[in-house]
Amino acid sequence: MKTRYSIMVGLLAVAFILSAFLASTHIGGTIKGKVTPAIGAFRAAAFSSSSDSAKVNIVAGMFEIKNLKPGTYNLVIEAAIPYKSTIKTGVMVKEAETTDVGEILLTQ
Repeated sequence: MKTRYSIMVGLLAVAFILSAFLASTHIGGTIKGKVTPAIGAFRAAAFSSSSDSAKVNIVAGMFEIKNLKPGTYNLVIEAAIPYKSTIKTGVMVKEAETTDVGEILLTQ
């Protein structure tokens, strides 16, 4: 009887720990896009109203910001001189989905 009780308590503990781990993890969403000209920008940053933010380097004109919480973000493209940095507002991110903002044209 004591062994059966120990096994039950152990199984319940494992189930509790596993459920707590699964509840705390999220897959997150992604924002991706292309900047033209490719040499015109060096960083992409996403900011939400709930203070979530993330930054990535732009490589060969492409960027992909991963693991964002679902919500609405402002996307900032930090440009190199002589180009101007730009902001794209209202970018929607959904859990486990990729939002493609397409091509972002930089101006001088």
